Amino acid sequence: MKIGAMVVRMFTSASIVRAYSAAFRTRLLATTVQSYSAPKRLGFGGLVRYGSNPTPCLPRPLFVRGGATVPSSSLSSSAVEPEPTTSDYGGILGTLQPSTFGSLPYLYSSTKTTSTTTTKSNHKVLFILGGPGAGKGTQCANLVSKYRCVHLSAGDLLRAAKEDTTNVHSALISECLVQGKIVPVEISLGLLSDAMDAAVSKPAPGTVARSEYEREERYGAPIFLIDGFPRNFDNLQGWCDIMPHSGTSLLGTLVFDCPVEILQERILSRGETSGRTDDNLVSARKRFDTFVEQTCPVVEALEREVRECKTVHIDGSNGLEEVWAETQNIMDGFVTNDVLSANSDLLTAIRSEDWEGYRALVAPDMISPEVDDTAPSTTTPPTPKVTPQSMEVIPNLQREDPVSNAVVEIMGTTATVSYDRTFVLEDGSDLHFREMRTWRHVNNGWIMVHFTRKQ
Repeated sequence: MKIGAMVVRMFTSASIVRAYSAAFRTRLLATTVQSYSAPKRLGFGGLVRYGSNPTPCLPRPLFVRGGATVPSSSLSSSAVEPEPTTSDYGGILGTLQPSTFGSLPYLYSSTKTTSTTTTKSNHKVLFILGGPGAGKGTQCANLVSKYRCVHLSAGDLLRAAKEDTTNVHSALISECLVQGKIVPVEISLGLLSDAMDAAVSKPAPGTVARSEYEREERYGAPIFLIDGFPRNFDNLQGWCDIMPHSGTSLLGTLVFDCPVEILQERILSRGETSGRTDDNLVSARKRFDTFVEQTCPVVEALEREVRECKTVHIDGSNGLEEVWAETQNIMDGFVTNDVLSANSDLLTAIRSEDWEGYRALVAPDMISPEVDDTAPSTTTPPTPKVTPQSMEVIPNLQREDPVSNAVVEIMGTTATVSYDRTFVLEDGSDLHFREMRTWRHVNNGWIMVHFTRKQ
């Protein structure tokens, strides 16, 4: 029997029948028919899906860092996993708050708690899911390059821990990877949390950089791409029990869908050069089985139960350029959350006359430095001062109407936000402006670098 036929045949086994039982298909389709008309075919089990619903998710109070041990009895099996009846996904948003700006919906996060100067663990995350070989790593590398995200592969972290002779869990992790089982959630969460903290921690002056993120220009409040997690309901509930309470928030989920036969070809081809012990036919079969039986139901639960965060499906079987174009379009929407949060905080600082907070969100060269006006003058004529007040304050203002007609354009680490503002003056007259603010992602997070106001 040829290898390809062997792999295709394994996906017609009873495990697939169990994973996509009639009850599961009926429940999944019932949640997605709503306002969708054009069917989209997913890669697994021949299931036809009528679109995907936008959604977010959840908060076991203990995960493993350092030398704690996990009993082998906690290893996950590859049996079809039912969703726990006591699941609680309500806390997965963490500190994010659903909001609107000029009728544009977004997830607000305070810029006062997301800069590089804050304590660790204020992280924003995208789950990146898909079958082995679906292209998650390739697209994550593209996202890092354009948007300056931080890519953390759960699998890579586990493989590194497996090779670390000082890690007390190395043997257990090795057993899981070879057998295609899911590593206990306490171990995975500990590795992910440590990696996120390390990625935003600046080295002390004079020390050697400890990671690739410390050798590159820092970007404040990066979006973390968590590749290959959560893999099952135990992972998901463990995340929801622990991570939101430490300040980690879920923005959404990207799911790369791909037919089994293409995944199989990619895995076997990759195994010729990757050097990975799990890029072989036996391990691939177990990993495919685990993904279909345990991860696919998690995706369905995220879509059904967590509405504020979007779960977006991307057809990973298309060409690289086509997949990247779709991925960029979706990522622009997630980055919009950060840009609108910064823009909202800036307007709040203006209305409350919090000029210190305003300066923290504006490029230093946009406004004059604060100087001592009592200092002796020089013979050189002073340069006219540009202050936050001179840029922003409308004299004789009685009230301001809500922002309208907002438009956001994302260009990687640069963005523009334009909108209409109406000011009612004390004499009853109105002033109508179209404002545009240009933002840039730098080592202090998103800051405004240009501002125009046209009447």
